[in-house]
Amino acid sequence: NPKEWIDWQIENYYQMLLTEVNQNNPDKIDALLAKIENLSYSKKLIEANVNAKFVLFNLALSASF
Repeated sequence: NPKEWIDWQIENYYQMLLTEVNQNNPDKIDALLAKIENLSYSKKLIEANVNAKFVLFNLALSASF
């Protein structure tokens, strides 16, 4: 289920974010926040009935840049 996978990824990145906040690393914090935002947007697209394969492909493509 793509939504469950995205939820798991958001949780994982959130835990990483908490670690980086404690270490006060602004560059990593910004990168993690961007990933969480992209995942959240992707989840909204899937909930709006956009093809999950298309959404996940775009998510993977955006992560490669």
